[in-house]
Amino acid sequence: MSFKRKLFTCFTLLSVCAALLPGCGKKPESPFTIHSEDCAQGNLAEYRKAYADDNPNAYTVVAPILKTEQGYYDNAGDKNLRLYYHDISSGKDILLCNKPECKHDGNEFCVATNAKYEPLAYQIYDGYLYVAAKCLQEEKLEFKLLRIAPDGSSLTEVATYYGTLAGNAVTADNDTKIGIPEKVDSLLIHRNKAILPFSVEMDEVTGKKAYGTAILDLETKEVTYADENTADEENLPWLFLSAHGDYVYYVRIEDRKRVLHRRSLKDGMDESFSLLTNFTGEYAVLNDDAIAYLRTRGKYLTVYHPSDASNEEHTVYSKKGHVFHMTLDEETGDEIFESVTLETIDPIESYPSALSFDGTYLYVITYPSSLTIQPGHVNAGMVYEGPAFALAHVYDENLKELHQVPIPNPNLLLDPDGYNYEMDPQYNVTGIRIRFLGDEVVYVYLSHVFSCKMDSFLSEKPDFQYVYDRHVR
Repeated sequence: MSFKRKLFTCFTLLSVCAALLPGCGKKPESPFTIHSEDCAQGNLAEYRKAYADDNPNAYTVVAPILKTEQGYYDNAGDKNLRLYYHDISSGKDILLCNKPECKHDGNEFCVATNAKYEPLAYQIYDGYLYVAAKCLQEEKLEFKLLRIAPDGSSLTEVATYYGTLAGNAVTADNDTKIGIPEKVDSLLIHRNKAILPFSVEMDEVTGKKAYGTAILDLETKEVTYADENTADEENLPWLFLSAHGDYVYYVRIEDRKRVLHRRSLKDGMDESFSLLTNFTGEYAVLNDDAIAYLRTRGKYLTVYHPSDASNEEHTVYSKKGHVFHMTLDEETGDEIFESVTLETIDPIESYPSALSFDGTYLYVITYPSSLTIQPGHVNAGMVYEGPAFALAHVYDENLKELHQVPIPNPNLLLDPDGYNYEMDPQYNVTGIRIRFLGDEVVYVYLSHVFSCKMDSFLSEKPDFQYVYDRHVR
C-alpha cells in the first residue's frame, strides 16, 4: 500500500473515531415535525401577586397542570431540572429519563436532571413537554426553549430566544431578598408561536430587572421581540398570557393599573381595552367579541365587548348552600354542632373569585364565607366560621348558567370516614386549583391531585378520585 493511501486510511479512521467519541465534534440536531394547534384554554399558567418590594409587577407564575394521555409531569427541582412523570397505568412516579444506567445526577445526557438548564416555565404542546430555561455557558447567559419527549428519551434545544454576556446580569443566587421575589418569566405556545416573557436581574442590591418578550416561530426558528429594545428596565412585562384565534392576550401594569391587551399573531397589531376599574388581571376570552373578567371586591362577572367597547355586568347567584345542623344536648340543654350539609337555598348573590374557560364552558368559582344554621333553632342566622365547599358555576358562551357544582373538601376526599367537619384547621378553600381539560377535571390541593370525568362533574355530584401526591418543591 502506498504511503498516500496509508495516510488517507489513517485520516479516515481517525475522523470516524472522533465522530463517535462523546463531546467531540458537534452532534447533529434531530429534526422534528411540529403540528400547529391551539393552546389548551382551560389549562393556562396562574399568576399570583407576590407583594415583593411593593412592586406592581411583582407576580409569580404557577405552572399549569402538565398532563398527557399517559400521565402527569412535575418539576421538583425549583431552580434545577428534576422532572418526574406519574404514570397513570402503573401508578408509579418515575424520573423522566429512560436512558439505561443513567445516574440522574445532573449529567448532560440526563433528560430529567440536566444541570445545564435552570427551568423557568412549562407547557404541554403537540404531545411534548416544552420548557423555557436559561443556562450559563462560557460567560454567556442564554434563554432557550427546550422540547422534551414525553417518555424521557430526548431533550432538544429548539432555539435560543435571548442572550447576553454574563457580566451584564446577576447570575448568582441571591438569598438576601425578603418575601417572595417576582417571577414573570412565562411561556405560551399557540399556533406554533411561542410567546416568551423573560427577565434579567441587572443589580443584586436593588433587584432591578430588564424585561423583554420574545416571540418565537417554531417552524422557522425566527425570533422577534414585542418591544423596541429587546430587554430593558423600561419594558413592561407581559402577564396573564392567554390566546384565542389569531390573537394572544396579555396584561401589563401601566401607571399601576392592569391593562388588557390583544396582539395579532398575523400582523403584530396591538390594541388595549377599556375595562372597568379594579380589574384583577383574571379574564377568559370567550370569543373575539366577548371577554369575561373579574374586578377586586366586585360582586359581578363582567363581560367586555371589543366591537363597541361596552361592559356588561352579570350577578352570580348561588342556589346551593351549606346548612349548619344543630342538635340538643339532653344533659345540658345546649345546642351542639351535629353536621353540615349542602342543600338548596334561596338564591343569594355570590362573589366570583376565579374563572376559567375550556373552549366550551365558562367556569366561575365562588367561595362561600359562612354556613347557615338550620331554620327553627334559636341561633338561626349565626355565622359559623369553618370549612365550606366552593361552588363552580358553569355557563355556556352566552352566559346562560347551566350547572352549580360543589367542589368537595379535599380532606374529606382523602379520608371520608375519619373526617371531622369541626376540626379542619389545615383547609384553606382559596388554595384549591381546578383545571378543566376537555373530558377531564383535575383538582389540586397542596400536593394532592384528584380527577373526575367531565360528565361526572356536570352531573353536579362530581366523583373525584385521588390520583397521586405531587413532588412539590
